[in-house]
Amino acid sequence: MGDRHWTVTGPLDANLQCAVCSDGLDEPRKLAGCGHYFCRSCIEAWLRTNATCPIDRHPASLGGLEQPDRLVVAMLGDLRIACSLCDFRGAQSAHQCPQFACPAPGCGFCGADNDHLLRHTERAHPALHPAPSPRARPDKSSSQLAYADQHDDHASDNLLLAGVAFAATLAGGFFLGKALANNSKKERQ
Repeated sequence: MGDRHWTVTGPLDANLQCAVCSDGLDEPRKLAGCGHYFCRSCIEAWLRTNATCPIDRHPASLGGLEQPDRLVVAMLGDLRIACSLCDFRGAQSAHQCPQFACPAPGCGFCGADNDHLLRHTERAHPALHPAPSPRARPDKSSSQLAYADQHDDHASDNLLLAGVAFAATLAGGFFLGKALANNSKKERQ
């Protein structure tokens, strides 16, 4: 699905297989709630029309996508692949496709995919990446941001009210219990 430019040519561990496209994970993303992995393009397309994980139906959203753990990236690096853009055949970690060349003058780096190139430029050329504003949330639309901001402002008020209500319930139960115990003692006498 999406812009995949390589195919797996060797054995594929089921843990490295996307449940949406059934191929090896391409630019993998992890769902924060349940921890399942999918190809970036597959899960983004899925979440545009569904609000759950394709595997366990746990609630999910585009804002809940995370970068893969290092172990998953390392395991994917061992996959044997064939690239359709540069005729490369071999381990994915050794793939340096000219289609993903670093835009920094004189760098010469070639990545295996967009994620690999992005990780390189963030580390080696931070000036190519403007700093996000403190309130920026790129995975959310402006209406989602307005809704979230409105509810974020009231979250502490709601938490305080819930705490007060809980304390009042506990105190009421305590005093009711004492009153019942006193009545019980009087009846026994």
